[in-house]
Amino acid sequence: MALISIFISLFLDRYLDAYKHLRELGFYGNFLDKLFMRVRADGEVAVLLAVGLPAIGMWLLQALLGDFLFGLGWFILSIVTLFICFGPMDLEKEVERYLDTLKSGDDEQITACEQNILRLVGRKGAEVSEDGVVTAVLVAANTHIVSVIFWFILFGPMGAVLYRTALFLVETPVATISTRDKMQAAAYRLLGILTWIPARLLGFAYALIGCFKDTIDVLLQKREASDIYTENCERLAEAGLAALCQEPGFGESRETMPLNELRAEQVRSTKALVFRGLILWLAVVALMTLAGWFA
Repeated sequence: MALISIFISLFLDRYLDAYKHLRELGFYGNFLDKLFMRVRADGEVAVLLAVGLPAIGMWLLQALLGDFLFGLGWFILSIVTLFICFGPMDLEKEVERYLDTLKSGDDEQITACEQNILRLVGRKGAEVSEDGVVTAVLVAANTHIVSVIFWFILFGPMGAVLYRTALFLVETPVATISTRDKMQAAAYRLLGILTWIPARLLGFAYALIGCFKDTIDVLLQKREASDIYTENCERLAEAGLAALCQEPGFGESRETMPLNELRAEQVRSTKALVFRGLILWLAVVALMTLAGWFA
């Protein structure tokens, strides 16, 4: 059931454009505003309240619906929860839209698409660096897909909600969070813990389908960062770039290509790497599920 829920949710994420307002989690932001207007909390306590209350609510709901109609209630709840948690935007659609604008050569539209992709990793409004879009795609595959699936597999819909609310605290500018420095720091620590294993699993998948030795070296090297989450993102982005070293648009070929053509080639190669990495990751999940069925 869990594996089927994941595939259906990914299909809906790709082809269903409705209910975007739910995937933005604006209602959750409003809930936080009202909660912290009444509760004077900061730091770890505030973060535990912010992610714990929705997670407990989902745990009660999945316990209530677990056996409803022979598990059909849990199945539907899983699909709806995953569809919302994969949001707010579909990564593949944003990448395809960006490739289309590169063909048109419209600088204004290109910038808007770049900002939409950067938004997926909480960097909207930031200046786009040379590999900024590429690294954003590499990281967003983890933060918006792999990590959601990882925690869903472990704890069901409650795990997906726990992770998605933690991501919301870091990536979405909400007044009640941005004015609490200790809460922001605690949210980054929590998200760093939640993304630590998925980031390395996806990085290892990049290594298996790309330049293995260079990618493994990046994954194993020691590094310093301001927080665990930033370290996870930087490590995964560099691992992805290392895996892409022989792909079109990277290496020696980048020196002789026009800028927009180079960007498009790099993003196409990155999209292909991410897709293969996700397929490998889901294949492992499927094998584990089948092993559980036959055990």
